Amino acid sequence: MNKALHQASEALKSTAAHRWYTEKSRNDQRVLKLLLLLTLALSFVLGIWLPVSEFEERQRARASASEGLFEWITLNRNELSRASIQNSASGSTQSTGPTIANITNSAAEFDIVLSRLQPEADGTVSVSVEQQSFDGLIAWIAALEQKERYIVERGSIDGSGEPGLVNAQFRFR
Repeated sequence: MNKALHQASEALKSTAAHRWYTEKSRNDQRVLKLLLLLTLALSFVLGIWLPVSEFEERQRARASASEGLFEWITLNRNELSRASIQNSASGSTQSTGPTIANITNSAAEFDIVLSRLQPEADGTVSVSVEQQSFDGLIAWIAALEQKERYIVERGSIDGSGEPGLVNAQFRFR
């Protein structure tokens, strides 16, 4: 190890920076050493200390939030389990409305290409089609109403300019 340290010291002494440093006066060398020390200290503070401190602060905040959630769950555990038991006892297997999978599969059966399919916050699903056969579209909607028991809450059908083809928008419940 001493040999490696000695080689590194010799390599440093042969650099232009070392020659430039040795040409300076004693006071200039002290100022340069002080500047180097301050630069290293600033680099340590900005590069290591501050990021670690900020990380620790964020983790403490997360832990505090998690602890608060844990306390809330602990306090409300009985109410939550009671509500869960009531839901399962009352057989609350209600349908949450039309599903995208059912609408998509049904449309594929009738060769309907869906342009847009968007679930809404109230449980409905909005569907848009473009350049589709009017007869096929009506047959598809009838099948959804009969087979899936979906209700057309709102609908709009416009001609597309080509005979027999339409653009339409529907909202299913």
